[in-house]
Amino acid sequence: MFYTAQLRNRISTLETDLSQAQLRADASDRQTADALQVTFNAQASLAVLTAPDVARVDLAGQPVAPGATARAFWSRSRGLVFTGANLPQLPAGRTYQLWVVTAQAPISAGLLRPDPQGGVRGTFATPPDIPAP
Repeated sequence: MFYTAQLRNRISTLETDLSQAQLRADASDRQTADALQVTFNAQASLAVLTAPDVARVDLAGQPVAPGATARAFWSRSRGLVFTGANLPQLPAGRTYQLWVVTAQAPISAGLLRPDPQGGVRGTFATPPDIPAP
């Protein structure tokens, strides 16, 4: 009987250890996925910034946000890198949408959510046949 109680205690301890190890492994998997995403984003940005056809576009705030500034780096072959600062905070549930304005029509590049200081960053794929902004 004593031996059975010892085995039950040992099994309970091992189950607890296994559960904690599984939680650590799950957390490690999430960290690895996050690191891979950061790496992918950095590589995509670097590809745009070092493209031989990259063009820089500086943008200034409009009357509703005169302190806002932004800069876009666009490469027809590699995409778009966009950074902005001092954007007004949006109401809950809202987000900014980045548009590439061409002579033919505006084209949505994607969505941006500002950080608490009003900064945004994003790297976007653009169609290779997009008209020049």
